[in-house]
Amino acid sequence: RGARLMAGVITDIRDGLETRLKTISGLEVLDHSPDGVLVFPLAIIHPPGRRPRQTFSGAHLYRFEIELRLAGIIPAELWASLDSYMAPTGSLSLEAAIDGDKTLGGVAAYAVVLWGEMQAERDIGQNGGWSYRAIVPVEVSAP
Repeated sequence: RGARLMAGVITDIRDGLETRLKTISGLEVLDHSPDGVLVFPLAIIHPPGRRPRQTFSGAHLYRFEIELRLAGIIPAELWASLDSYMAPTGSLSLEAAIDGDKTLGGVAAYAVVLWGEMQAERDIGQNGGWSYRAIVPVEVSAP
């Protein structure tokens, strides 16, 4: 029963993260690994990689990762876009989107973006464009 309860909490948190990220205009949001044609900019919500940690108060801490993918031809323009998504405030900010409702619709005590870091850049498509990937851990406390 406990594993099923935890799975339900994970689904609720992922749905809450998806709802918050969809407040960013033009951002495609997936709660699963993409298959087929990708639409950019893209945010992928990855499930927590391990069991939650328990706090002294009895709450459970989950660490989700949001993978942000941007694509284009001119690297300097992509870096500028990436800066907007990684900024702490602004209409494209991942952090500001999560901060807009830290309870994720009432399923969490709080959710907070911890940091963001570049993971890779690679050639994509026939035009020789670039894809930038950033990982943004999000810590969520749930009862």
